[in-house]
Amino acid sequence: MLRSVFAELEHKNLIRLDNEDLFEVIKPYAVALAAYLGTLSEQQRQSFRELRGVQGVTRRTRNCQKAIRDQISTFNPEGLDRFIEEQDAQTNLRGKEIIDRIERTLQRVVLEELKRECGVDDSGWWTVGVPKPIRVRIRQQEEEDGGKRKKESYFNFIDYSKIAQQNWGLFQGLLGRGKTGNKEAKVSWMNMVNEKRNVVSHVSSGVNLSIDELSQLEEVDLWLAKQVQSSSEIVDDGVDETDE
Repeated sequence: MLRSVFAELEHKNLIRLDNEDLFEVIKPYAVALAAYLGTLSEQQRQSFRELRGVQGVTRRTRNCQKAIRDQISTFNPEGLDRFIEEQDAQTNLRGKEIIDRIERTLQRVVLEELKRECGVDDSGWWTVGVPKPIRVRIRQQEEEDGGKRKKESYFNFIDYSKIAQQNWGLFQGLLGRGKTGNKEAKVSWMNMVNEKRNVVSHVSSGVNLSIDELSQLEEVDLWLAKQVQSSSEIVDDGVDETDE
């Protein structure tokens, strides 16, 4: 914080000042920061301390800089405006809502397609459709908690990418994104979403999704919804033709 104050006051040629004068120049910033810290509740102080790592320290610094800005409107450290913009947009909260919706959609359509193609019994969709390493891991998890949940509830987000690649003929048209590249490249959007999922799931890291990252998620969410809708319309048309 002191470094950012000195950077802000660099034009005043502080090196010419003695200690007493230097103190008087930076005192308003110290008073503003102290006032902010003094207003934090015990819970807020604990949350402040729990922001860990480089990103956590950066988040604490930005919060303190913003508090000074609220008292001294001319205080404008580099990057603070962008931080405030992202914070105001509540990028992490909105990002989590989008990611949760994407994950629910993936689980639903992957299960529907596997059961339709391979059969609804475990010997079908589960054994034929799900890669063995995933099945082994889930069996272990089931044993650990007594099998209280359905198998699909143990899927990790990135499992859907592996399932899609193993059953590429089934999922290429539905989950493959982009006109060029192999199957790994066409499902790489799931890796991106999973990375952002890790960000919004670990609040103690103090990391915010950027506006651009939120826009990426929104684009994927819209694209996936259109893909699923188109797929449903194709299936419905097929059923209608059969009925006729």
